[in-house]
Amino acid sequence: MQLGAPASGTARIEKPAVPEAGAPKRSPALALITFIPLVWLVAVTFTAGVEKIFHPEPRIGFLAQAQTLAGKTPGLQLALDSANATGDATAIDAAQKALHANRTLQFNNFLDAAVAGIFLALVTAIVLLSLREWFLLLSRRKPAVLHETEPVWLLDYAVVEGGRKFSGAAGTAALVLALAKEWSGESHLERAQQCECSRVCENADVPRTHVRGYDKTTPQVYVAATEQRFNGVRRCC
Repeated sequence: MQLGAPASGTARIEKPAVPEAGAPKRSPALALITFIPLVWLVAVTFTAGVEKIFHPEPRIGFLAQAQTLAGKTPGLQLALDSANATGDATAIDAAQKALHANRTLQFNNFLDAAVAGIFLALVTAIVLLSLREWFLLLSRRKPAVLHETEPVWLLDYAVVEGGRKFSGAAGTAALVLALAKEWSGESHLERAQQCECSRVCENADVPRTHVRGYDKTTPQVYVAATEQRFNGVRRCC
């Protein structure tokens, strides 16, 4: 068998590309580590979103709840007309409030359904774009190019000072203790006690009868701090 030669008259044999030495081989199966949770998350999100919009049960579906409220509107309007006919100011005010609340809830349910639909549409667009990108990468029609932000290194003196403060077991123990105080709420209680002490010191020259909640005891500060922690905007669930 004779190989064909190019126009220059010299034969050329191309060698297959050899991967660089030391380059680790990555199996495509590693993508399943993030792909399987992604499939579960998308499935749950889509199911919950569709059920929340179109479920026939009024306690679940936005549109069903709006339809139920719309069915009550004629009765509320009739009650308002009857109250206007009687001239009772209390009945008129109550009927107006009930009708206004009904219309407000209808609008809120339609708005919630629209927002949920927009979010589902955005998620659908992201999934479709991701599927297209994955297909191009797996079919080798698009090179896999990674783009990473350039690292910003700490200055030498910052590394040295940080190492002195948190070096060894002592630094680790200090960090663990600080985190434990935050998670347990002890730090929040300490801050509440400091605020109470500062408030008392600021009003030291004011008579007690003129200061509301003057000089709270430690149990009172604890109760107030605990209620603020679990019932305020800082709650975690």
